[in-house]
Amino acid sequence: MQASSKNTVAKFLQRKTFKTVLDVPSGNGWLQKKSSNKQVMDGIDLFEEKSSGYRNFCQHD
Repeated sequence: MQASSKNTVAKFLQRKTFKTVLDVPSGNGWLQKKSSNKQVMDGIDLFEEKSSGYRNFCQHD
């Protein structure tokens, strides 16, 4: 994903009051790293290992 798209998604999530976010595909965990600490993040990815900061993470295809 392009850096400008990542920034747009991160800004959108920061303006909302989500308690939890499901990050699919999680990739290298960029969304969790850019998210607010107020949001709990769960992740699913095909290939990547769990990045730090996720409450729950699953490798699944």
